[in-house]
Amino acid sequence: MLDVIAANLILQLLIFLLLINLIIFLLKDTKSYSFNTRFRLNFLFKLLSYLVEVLFIFLVFQWIVTTSQFKILFGYKESSVLKRFIDFFTVYQIFIFIVLNLYDSLKKEIFLSLLHQIDFIQPYLEKNKSIHLEIQRMERKASYSERVTKHDDISILENEDYTKFFKYLKEYEKIREEDSKEASDIVSKINDFKIDVLEKKERLDSLWNLSLIARLSLRVFNK
Repeated sequence: MLDVIAANLILQLLIFLLLINLIIFLLKDTKSYSFNTRFRLNFLFKLLSYLVEVLFIFLVFQWIVTTSQFKILFGYKESSVLKRFIDFFTVYQIFIFIVLNLYDSLKKEIFLSLLHQIDFIQPYLEKNKSIHLEIQRMERKASYSERVTKHDDISILENEDYTKFFKYLKEYEKIREEDSKEASDIVSKINDFKIDVLEKKERLDSLWNLSLIARLSLRVFNK
């Protein structure tokens, strides 16, 4: 009986937080607000999203440990809902921390590899040198045979950022001697591209990445 009452209270709180968060989502990027106001609203939105995520998954956990079909396998004798929540939250955060950090580490390896390649090629671009052989060498280094057999890694040639990078390099090599101004523009694009890649890598270190809802909102709303 107490479990049912607790679940209903948590559900009501969850719905309330969702409504508040929806309002904040609609307001948080309003340009008429000052930067500090938008910053606080954005922080509050992410914080409430995280609370919604934890409460929702805890409700699922509550349902599992109190449903007769699952009691044999997932039986939980602790009667205090607060104690049960603390235990759940601890295990959940450890699991999320490990899984998401391992996933992000793979993505960071791609960005690090790309940044090294950009640093390697930039001196050639600054001196307007031919990079035909360097492009071949870098493509080979990013290939399946090089990365998988030597490093037990994945081929990254099909990665969207790598594809864009090599497209810039091939365009540069094609028009390097014919149109120095356009070649210079491509070098500027590569410099801007490097900044974007560096920002993507550093964003992976954000603690907000430990929230599944925050990640989902980035993908869905591109915020």
